[in-house]
Amino acid sequence: MKPDALPLESAPSGRIPPTPAHSVNIETPGYHGSASVNPPPGWAGPATWANPETTRQWVLDNVVQVMGAVLASDLRDPLALDALPDLPRAFEELEFKSALNPAQPMRIVVRVQSRYQALCRGVFVAYQNTAFIAAGKLLLGQQNPQ
Repeated sequence: MKPDALPLESAPSGRIPPTPAHSVNIETPGYHGSASVNPPPGWAGPATWANPETTRQWVLDNVVQVMGAVLASDLRDPLALDALPDLPRAFEELEFKSALNPAQPMRIVVRVQSRYQALCRGVFVAYQNTAFIAAGKLLLGQQNPQ
């Protein structure tokens, strides 16, 4: 997918806006993909990147963007990219290990484990070179009332 196909959410004050990936490599349409994301150059200076909570939120926002692109590539039931900013999201079993280096690109790998109606569950890993940045599970969407 082309980077301009990924929607950018407007970031609230104090949050680093998610960065569109240079490219999203879809290994299995709708189920598995990866992307390289560069932190925005000079965004609000080095003090912003020193704040671990702001950096973690930026990483998680980009994970949502990559998972949205993978879901949009599904051949049978593609996710509409314009719906991505409004979808509820929850993270489980989050693990952050290394600090993010804003001078290097971050690689995100996403694998969708299950899709049931409007709810998707997937796992992700984010890393830079050999430094493990984050991993966890992402729930995207909501269960339909029965």
